[in-house]
Amino acid sequence: MRPSGKVNLIAVVILGAVAYGIWWVITFSGIYLDNIDVKDAVEGAYNLSNRQDDATIAGSIVGKTNLSTLGNHEEDDGYGTIKTVGGLGLKDENIVITRDEVAKRISIVVSYQRKVLLKPTSKVKFVKFRVAREGPIPAL
Repeated sequence: MRPSGKVNLIAVVILGAVAYGIWWVITFSGIYLDNIDVKDAVEGAYNLSNRQDDATIAGSIVGKTNLSTLGNHEEDDGYGTIKTVGGLGLKDENIVITRDEVAKRISIVVSYQRKVLLKPTSKVKFVKFRVAREGPIPAL
């Protein structure tokens, strides 16, 4: 029998690990779920690469990832005020498309970073993502 008033160290460690796990899921799950949508946009662009040029492919990725229902990012409104707006804020410079017409291969790489506010400390962490799809240009 254990004397009353004593704390089980293993139970405290397990409770701390569970609390940390819940905090991590609440804090980071949104950005990783948004990354799944970026992967879908890149996969869709890869599938259409036999019918579209590189500028159109990049535009389709930017269009799909900057929907107001997908994540949010901070943007200057033109007057020096930073506002939080919908979408991931990807630009054409975040997308690199390389075609090899001789080998009939294509590479689509999207690199971007997301800003995460770590609560309750209000620290900011930047998480970098890289989504790539490479392979033969799909046949018509």
